[in-house]
Amino acid sequence: TFSALKSLFKYLSQKTEDEYGNSYLSRNVMDKMELHKEKIDAAARADDVANMIFNNNDDAAFLRFLANDYEFILKETSTRKYNYF
Repeated sequence: TFSALKSLFKYLSQKTEDEYGNSYLSRNVMDKMELHKEKIDAAARADDVANMIFNNNDDAAFLRFLANDYEFILKETSTRKYNYF
């Protein structure tokens, strides 16, 4: 991700040195890049998580789908995946 690249460039330009005491990068080009994090409040994050988890009998319905219907969907869409099923 962008954040990981920015951290790597900072590490290579400020924290590490070669055998002569010089940093591996003489200039951190990622330092000029701005990282814009999307601000999400706790309520919006909770709504996102609520949509991802099983509620009530969703887990049983999902298991029924796997046991009864998934095989036929795989057979129609991907015989390679069906062979592993």
